[in-house]
Parts: sequence; structure tokens; C-alpha cells
Amino acid sequence: MVGFGASAVTTGLTLRANRRLARDQLLWARKTELYEELAALIDSAGRSRKPQPDHAKGFLDLLPRVQLYASVPVRSAYRRLINTFAVIPAAKTAADNRLFEALQAALLDLQSRIRSDVQGDSRNWMIRFIIAVQRLPPARKTLRGQESSVAQTADVDEA
Repeated sequence: MVGFGASAVTTGLTLRANRRLARDQLLWARKTELYEELAALIDSAGRSRKPQPDHAKGFLDLLPRVQLYASVPVRSAYRRLINTFAVIPAAKTAADNRLFEALQAALLDLQSRIRSDVQGDSRNWMIRFIIAVQRLPPARKTLRGQESSVAQTADVDEA
């Protein structure tokens, strides 16, 4: 009786985890598709010497999907970019160059936020660093009593 209960609980937990994994995979697929479209728009707008109205329209067309699938940092960078596009039509002569620079900065910010979201959570960099350091071979003492670097240790081992 106890074995049956444990088996039922384990099966229930496995099914729940599988449903969650399938949902996460579907959301990730849609998020990466959105990010690829945003990256193409960023590339197109970034190569332009002058802001074009069709660039703003392209970004605005993605608004519903950005609100639905994008991470919070990507959404905030996207909103800053849209706000920058909104100010550009009212710009006249002297302010044009500064607004173009602001637009380029907003494009780069959105691009870096997308890259950070796709490559992983930036808050986990310390954990990845600690794991990488733990995988390094230990330093060895040299004849002079000083610790050698990893590169020097590799040279000594090969000799």
C-alpha cells in the first residue's frame, strides 16, 4: 500500500514537471523568435544614417508580442526605444544629431538586454565563475617556493 502511494505521488510530480517543461519550451521558442525579429530590426535601424519612419513602425508592430513574451529588462529597453522614436519626428536641426545618438544608444541597450536574456541570467555570473575556478588545476610550488600559474604548471607537466 505504501509503495503504491509513493509511486502515485512520484508519477504525479513527474507529470507536473513534464507539463511545466513543455510550457517553458514553447514560451522559449516564441521568445527566441521574437528576439530574432527584434535583432533584425535593430540591425536594419542601426545601419541607417538617419532614423526612418518604417523602423519605428516595425518595432511598434512587435509591441503585443514584446509585452507577452519579453523579459522585464528587454521590455523596459524596448519602451525606451519606442519613446526615443516618438520624439524624433518633432526634432529640428541642432537636436537631430543628439536624438540620433540617443536612438543608437537605445538600439544598443535593447540589443545587449536581448543578448543577456538569451545567454542566461547575468546574476548567475558569480556562480559560473566559481564553478570555472574550481575546475582549474591547483597551483604548484616551484623550486623558489612561489606558486606557479596554470600556464606554467602545464609547461612543467609536459616536460
